[in-house]
Amino acid sequence: MGLREIAMEWWNDLKISQEYDLMTGDFQNRNPSSLTGSEIERLYKREHVIEKYNPDSSHSTAFVFVYAKDGVVKALNFAESHRHQQKLLDEGYVHTATLEACRYIVYIANCQDDKEILNTVKGLRTLSQT
Repeated sequence: MGLREIAMEWWNDLKISQEYDLMTGDFQNRNPSSLTGSEIERLYKREHVIEKYNPDSSHSTAFVFVYAKDGVVKALNFAESHRHQQKLLDEGYVHTATLEACRYIVYIANCQDDKEILNTVKGLRTLSQT
């Protein structure tokens, strides 16, 4: 999926009030439905930090954002979380954890028994108190 498609999906997931809030500067006197794909992409870039991937950068760390509702867990990467967080919260999901993927896998792999692993993973269903 290219940047334009990502921007359009992001725009289409916004509420009309959110669209108007973003329409400042050149866009302030426009109707959200009149924006072109190129203009929506400009708004998306203004709202999101777009960086090229650099494997030597600390920004290359993979974070997983965990949401839960009624025992159902959803795990999203940064882009997915940013795009869908408000919808999930509106649906009653709660952000229960932000994990650094590599460290979490090492932690689970080093657990002493299966019960500890199970409790660790099931703990993602509830809001952390820390």
